[in-house]
Amino acid sequence: MRGVVATTCCLLLLHAAAPAIADVIPRSGQAAGSVVSRKAGEEARFIEVGSWRSVDVKQDLLPGDTLRTNAIGQLAILFSDRTQLRLGRNTTLVVKHIGETSDSVFALEAGSVWGRAETGGIGLKVETPARRPARASARRRPRPSSSRPTTGSRCCFI
Repeated sequence: MRGVVATTCCLLLLHAAAPAIADVIPRSGQAAGSVVSRKAGEEARFIEVGSWRSVDVKQDLLPGDTLRTNAIGQLAILFSDRTQLRLGRNTTLVVKHIGETSDSVFALEAGSVWGRAETGGIGLKVETPARRPARASARRRPRPSSSRPTTGSRCCFI
């Protein structure tokens, strides 16, 4: 009897500790990009659906979709124009436009993002809230001065 109870408890703990498994939701239209890597607890609000849903690897994304990560979550996304984005912890990002002939546009509502556009290709634009300016950095981050805020959105583009 003790073995059955112990096994049941172990199975319940493993189930609770495992990250939520999300089904890939089929999308109508041509995908702007897809999720290539995730950690745990990432969510998306698809343009066709108003509620937040778990997101999984190979999930197609369309312009208008919103992505967010939690305190331990991270996402890596590859878009159709070969733009790469990585969302850090506690990040919310809106996919606004993926450009084949013009800049790809994203809205960073909170958190940090790392991006890379193809060399010689179309540009990459990340819009941030006016009250919290983005802090762009390359390989080294400048030391924040006492007059500059250290909170807000962060961007790194290579």
